[in-house]
Amino acid sequence: MEDFGVVAGEYDLIGKAPGAGKLFSATATFVVRSKPDALTVKWRGPDGVSTGTVVLSLCGPDDMDLLEFSFESRGEKFDAGCLRRGDMDNYQLITCRVRSKLRPETGEGLLAFFPRHRGGA
Repeated sequence: MEDFGVVAGEYDLIGKAPGAGKLFSATATFVVRSKPDALTVKWRGPDGVSTGTVVLSLCGPDDMDLLEFSFESRGEKFDAGCLRRGDMDNYQLITCRVRSKLRPETGEGLLAFFPRHRGGA
């Protein structure tokens, strides 16, 4: 398994809730836990704090990295499946499809994580 250190850090988050289509923005943080292959993500959205433990799996014939995590919002549990890519400067760009565990018929939501850059341009 890959070291999660390249993903750790602060991100700007844009999200759309499944079903209702409610858009939101937040600041998210990915933190590597004491185990080398353990990563948590946390953000404060309009419905409070959401936290998930991220696992890495390989997907498809090209073994693409798939980050998966579950989280809770408004008392409802969700699953997220995320693809990540590095941009030209090797910053991680992470996009996730989100589904309700209780009401999958509501359709998919979206989470998009963009790295926060510090300092001037």
